[in-house]
Amino acid sequence: MRFGSAVDCLLKNENSYVVNPHEDGRTKAAKDFKAQHAGKLILNPQELEKAQGCVEAIRKSKAVQELNLGFLEPDYPLHGEYDGVKLKGLPDYFFASQLIDLKTTSGPVDPLSFARTVDSWHYDLQAALYCELARQNGETLPTFTWIVVESDPPFDVAVYHATDEIFWVGMTKLKLAIGNVKRAQNHEIVGVCEGAQVLTMPTWYGKNL
Repeated sequence: MRFGSAVDCLLKNENSYVVNPHEDGRTKAAKDFKAQHAGKLILNPQELEKAQGCVEAIRKSKAVQELNLGFLEPDYPLHGEYDGVKLKGLPDYFFASQLIDLKTTSGPVDPLSFARTVDSWHYDLQAALYCELARQNGETLPTFTWIVVESDPPFDVAVYHATDEIFWVGMTKLKLAIGNVKRAQNHEIVGVCEGAQVLTMPTWYGKNL
């Protein structure tokens, strides 16, 4: 998340980060530097160099250029509610029904790899949340797009549009999450089970023995 925030700051030309010149973060000088810049994102020189590489790759991408990010509003706050639970979202870019989110990944950005990332990190839930909030704010047909960049050289970049299937799964996840929130608000037990169970192991268990 820290590195993703660094790429986001550089791409949007924001000055909310500083570079710590002290290589060892455990020294008194390094700790004093962090204290002096409390509230800012603190990067080391290596992180800054990698983040700059990501930003350069993003700006050179033809697929990204076609999105015309300069015409979109960065970090646009969206507010609403669902089933009585207040919601908020902060997409990286938003304008005229177009929602765009920037993601960095330590893995490859090919479709199969990023599909696994979307499911594992629940990016589909986030996409559904942002689109739902956009609809509540008057946008009838919001579209959602990911800009994905590898966090290590060669900093490959991909642009993906979310499908109806992704929105359906994302909304299902969102409804389940809101259900958990409401049960927690009602002081109900939220978890896998309320009592002890017998643990049945999966079919792969013990195969190597």
